Amino acid sequence: MGLASPERNADAADDAGIAFWAGDLHNYYAAVLHRDGEYSVFRKVNGTVVMLVPKRPFSAVKTGSDASNTLQVNTLQVLYSEPRYSVLINGQPAASYDLPSGDKRGMIGLIAGAPQDKASEWRFSGIVAGSDQPLRKNAP
Repeated sequence: MGLASPERNADAADDAGIAFWAGDLHNYYAAVLHRDGEYSVFRKVNGTVVMLVPKRPFSAVKTGSDASNTLQVNTLQVLYSEPRYSVLINGQPAASYDLPSGDKRGMIGLIAGAPQDKASEWRFSGIVAGSDQPLRKNAP
């Protein structure tokens, strides 16, 4: 998924990324980029955020605009191979984490946050969801 931000703002609440294994709005995992060039990975359980990878800098994250005033675009990927998931930013491994056993089914989607009482804009493009596993003949 391509992710671009028109302006740079260091507010920690200003982030966007991928939500996965979502059961509902209160239960999901997410990998997000922050406008200040950092990233984090968290899980939301019954509405409570549990940090899996606390907010931290990563050299592969692009911020702002380039010399020609073109927005920098980041590619954010979440890859999964039982029991480990990996987060890649612009093709570079950023985090790898073993997930607890249990049901790994759920929805995927986009997530974005903004500081309270402030406007924020993120642009998503090139969204791809898929699997390298063959399709099942029968639905579960």
